[in-house]
Amino acid sequence: MTENKKTLIKILVSITVLGLLFLSIDIKTSIKTFSNINHYILFVSVFLYAAGQILCAKKWEILSQMLGFATSFFNYVKYYFKGMFFNTFLPTNIGGDVMKIRYIYIEQKEKSVEQAFVSVLSDRLTGLFVLILMCAIGAFIMYSEIYIKISMLALLIFIFVSIFIIKIYIKDHSEIKNKFLLKICNYVKQLTDKKIFQVLILSLFFHIFMIIIHILIGKSMNLNISPVYYMLL
Repeated sequence: MTENKKTLIKILVSITVLGLLFLSIDIKTSIKTFSNINHYILFVSVFLYAAGQILCAKKWEILSQMLGFATSFFNYVKYYFKGMFFNTFLPTNIGGDVMKIRYIYIEQKEKSVEQAFVSVLSDRLTGLFVLILMCAIGAFIMYSEIYIKISMLALLIFIFVSIFIIKIYIKDHSEIKNKFLLKICNYVKQLTDKKIFQVLILSLFFHIFMIIIHILIGKSMNLNISPVYYMLL
């Protein structure tokens, strides 16, 4: 398939996805709502969103460096924004991750595709860990029902126990026969606790940025919503 045909297919797919999006919303109401938004606050939100993606790129750089990858921070930022584009405009939330694996692997082919996979997967999982942690804290604050508080506490205990079991499993993986899983375990062992702590701090700041962004968007639309709801959602 020629490059022109590939480009044409990409354009057609994008137009189709955007067409389906616009068919599912009331355009007039959307335009009216947007015209009443405080655009200065919206601009700050866009700036914070870009800053959040740069934080994530830094997080991915740290994880990749632990796995032996050596490329410029600018490249990580570039690949991250490209990945965000694919996540946003393709009917999938992992398309961007696949592309990031491809980009970093193509750039440094002396490394294995499994190493690239672990760098992106660990980026996702550390973000997910912090996200669940913040959700549990938000639910603790927002709800007074004891069963919800117990459920959130049980969720946190489950996560920490799971991490402990996974660490033991990775350290002693002599019984693993699958070559792919064996490689993954060997690469995951390279992710040191000290560096992972830095990654979790960056994840925390990223999610705080995302919460602030949604609060600002709500304020720009004159929505009177408690910040705790944003934290939970």
